[in-house]
Amino acid sequence: MFVEKLFADASDGEIRSALDDFLKSVPGLKHTFEVFIGRRNEFPTGHPATFVDIYPKGWGIPTYEKFGGLLIRIWRVGTPSRLIYGLWVGTERAEQIPARRASKYVRSRLGSALPTFEVENSFQYVEWRDALIEWAPGSSVRAVSRQLDCFASFKRAAGESTDDVERDLTGLLQFLDNSLSKLNTPKDFAIRVRDASSGLGRDEEDTLPGLQEGASTPSSYSLEVNWALADEPIWGNLKGLNEPYQRAIAALRAGKHVILLGPPGSGKTELAEFICSTLEQAFRSVTATSEWGAFETIGGYLPSPVEGNASTIVLDFNPGLVVQALENREWLILDELNRADLDKCFGELFTLLGGGQKSVRLPFKRRSQDETYRQVVLSHVRETEHDDTILIPSSWRIIGTMNTTDKASLYQLSYAFMRRFAFINVSVPTTDDYNSILISALGVVDIFPNDKAAASGLASILATLFASTEAGTLRAAGIEFGPALALDVIRYLASRSATLTDSISLVEEALELLVFPQMEGMRQKYPEITTALNSALSRPLSGDADRSLQMWTGHYE
Repeated sequence: MFVEKLFADASDGEIRSALDDFLKSVPGLKHTFEVFIGRRNEFPTGHPATFVDIYPKGWGIPTYEKFGGLLIRIWRVGTPSRLIYGLWVGTERAEQIPARRASKYVRSRLGSALPTFEVENSFQYVEWRDALIEWAPGSSVRAVSRQLDCFASFKRAAGESTDDVERDLTGLLQFLDNSLSKLNTPKDFAIRVRDASSGLGRDEEDTLPGLQEGASTPSSYSLEVNWALADEPIWGNLKGLNEPYQRAIAALRAGKHVILLGPPGSGKTELAEFICSTLEQAFRSVTATSEWGAFETIGGYLPSPVEGNASTIVLDFNPGLVVQALENREWLILDELNRADLDKCFGELFTLLGGGQKSVRLPFKRRSQDETYRQVVLSHVRETEHDDTILIPSSWRIIGTMNTTDKASLYQLSYAFMRRFAFINVSVPTTDDYNSILISALGVVDIFPNDKAAASGLASILATLFASTEAGTLRAAGIEFGPALALDVIRYLASRSATLTDSISLVEEALELLVFPQMEGMRQKYPEITTALNSALSRPLSGDADRSLQMWTGHYE
């Protein structure tokens, strides 16, 4: 029995031979299954781990191991060692949220068959923290344990009874073998898993509770948000955004849509995506443009071929990005939303943004499968089968972003639009957080690697330029730039330092190329800007740099 070989620390050859015998003994398999054996050293779990992957040919390692591998993983892990086995999904494992999303996506695609199998065989879907794995004292386990979120369903062996484990694995193999037909081709499935794990939309074949094959169409649904997830954000490299995060979560939970307002590079878009990811909400992110109208947001008629008769062209309703997001149950992130004339773009949708159980009948009809045309209705409830009703989850939200520096020069938001949103200020991080961001960024690039004094001097200059709020600095003059711009400067310094070795000239050049354009039109603040730059650089700007600054600010002597 191959399970006995696992517990006995047998060689890969012995385990593989026993696995081959086991696979031959499983009756009724329609697909060819292959085997991969992997081992991990003691770091970080405090105990060596061995795993065995059994996957249908073409659906697993190595072709789609990162995204879309669908396999059975048998994992011996922990201290003392435990055996975990179940249906495992290949996805990005650097963070928990993408893995958890991918697993839930696969569960939805398998419909009611998987819960039925779980009840009959005592499998379950839980997060890694509930898996009851025991680790060596003092070990750092997160890098491995979060991979348990890749299990769409799993079971922990009660002991070392090989008969029970191999009976379970026989049933799991037969279940996977019979389920592959629901998942299209391996390549298509891999793309769907990648999109699901990234927070992109679900396709039209996805199933939701009450929407499984054979189930009746619901008259309404809410897709409730698990707001408890917001209490445990995993910040990673994001710093200084906790306060706007907490305010945005509170507003969203209260039923409001949200606009994140702040200077360029302050992390507004990253925060919007982080909120969606933390709440495990699929989302669609788009950047508004001045060309937008109702067609881009709501939709309109476009020529469309008749199915089965490509030579016949008819007009059909083509949904815009907002309607698409509603149909796909995706939250919508509108980046730089004031670049569009939103009063014109949203039109009939204003009614929906105000909250409440409202319906909107769009001035369009959409062709159905029976070739009849039905009125397109956006509603929280399905009022009649004669309409083409797009149900709106009560939890659906829009998160917009807007630069404060562009607020006066672009389209103004009407009071009617603003009333439907909560405005959250995303300010530049505190000096301490900003310095922490700069130090982290400088730590992963090579700028003057053989001259520590010059490298240290650069860090001091950048901190003064971007982070300091003391008198005589840019921030003290009310000119703030988010960390994204500072990180752009650091990347430029790393790229240019090989050919330009004078640190002051290097920073000055980076400012001229990347920062001065952000000061366009600041003519009245030119004296304060030059004072701050001269102080940070410990010398006056060069003639060329000063002329460039005058050009951008509009200050000509």
